[in-house]
Amino acid sequence: MCWIKKKNRSKLLLLLWIGLNLIYIPDAIANKIDPIKISLIGYTHAMHIELENVRYANKYEIRYSADSLMQNAVHQKVVTTEIEITDLKANTRYYVQARVQLKGEWSAWSGIAHCQTALFTTTVGTYNILSAQYDHVFPNNPWEERKESMKATILQDNNFPDILGIQEGMVKDQVLALTELLENHYTGHISHRDISPRAIFWKPTKYDLLEFNDDIEVLDKDIKGYSTTRYVTYVRLKEKTTKKELLVINLHAPSSYSGNKEMIRNKLALNIAEKAKELSKKANSAPVFILGDFNALAHTSDSKNETAPMIMVKNGFVDTYDVSSQKTNAYYGTHDRITTGKATSGRNDTNCSKRIDYIFGYPKNRMTVSDYRIIIDFEDGSHTLLKRPIPSDHRPVTSKIHLYY
Repeated sequence: MCWIKKKNRSKLLLLLWIGLNLIYIPDAIANKIDPIKISLIGYTHAMHIELENVRYANKYEIRYSADSLMQNAVHQKVVTTEIEITDLKANTRYYVQARVQLKGEWSAWSGIAHCQTALFTTTVGTYNILSAQYDHVFPNNPWEERKESMKATILQDNNFPDILGIQEGMVKDQVLALTELLENHYTGHISHRDISPRAIFWKPTKYDLLEFNDDIEVLDKDIKGYSTTRYVTYVRLKEKTTKKELLVINLHAPSSYSGNKEMIRNKLALNIAEKAKELSKKANSAPVFILGDFNALAHTSDSKNETAPMIMVKNGFVDTYDVSSQKTNAYYGTHDRITTGKATSGRNDTNCSKRIDYIFGYPKNRMTVSDYRIIIDFEDGSHTLLKRPIPSDHRPVTSKIHLYY
């Protein structure tokens, strides 16, 4: 036993007290470092990894393999908690582990997580092109002056979707003209009905048409005055490489925010959600996309009321905006009066954005979304003023979607 004089013992205790207060050792370091948690999202040729954010971490290490026993795993050290692994094989299951380093010591490896990469990728777009019947209302923005800029907007590198639905197009003056403008890039189906969601286009290099139906009603016969929004345009497509099918429905809900029209829009959403599920079931649970101008915000501040987009989500459809890992211009509205010449921010606490144009997908387990964008062409040096001629009073919306079969 070692004896210390009382005086020296007091000095030693004082030094220990000072030392403990100068050097803080986190519990995670003082004790055994627990394995961290990880979450994964698979795309077609990539995988998004999110690691648990550990305080005082020096760095992290991940390892992944297509082998469940982690044979020949690829290792990568990182300092961020979100990592995207690229150049992966499509339609392949990958296994992932991670660990964290604290004060030079590594934690144990996490449990093995896994995710599947998708079979293929498609981009889907929706665009209300502003009917030429309103040329007299907007004499400074007639269709003849807008159509070339509309073509350029659709075909520009950050847009150019594989599948595109348009609304408000007048057949003779606009839809046929747009078909001719895009003929080197798209083919399409034009409904025989005089409706707003008249046409769906797709790239013939990627898809073949299997079926169309112009007779799908989404509003009751006794609802008067909404003949142009009473039907939808529907196509069933086959992806050429994989031979897999997908379904596309293009719609336009009645405009205005009056209570009666809100009720009609909600009924439309409920009807098309049910119909889309039926069509998907008949096509061996093929993924289905519902796109178009819903004329309703994504949320409402009144908890007693629902919007049409809320009804879509409630019925199992995914809003591609909600689940996308990357968003561009997400807090701008998708619609402004063309006469303003501006794109205004719609960001607020209640609605997140003033979106009224949407791309919904079903079922959820058949798709992931890596990119959502509202296409806005600003004048150089501006984040409000739009390039002229302005193509439409709406903005194109496009989502990059990865599909699982």
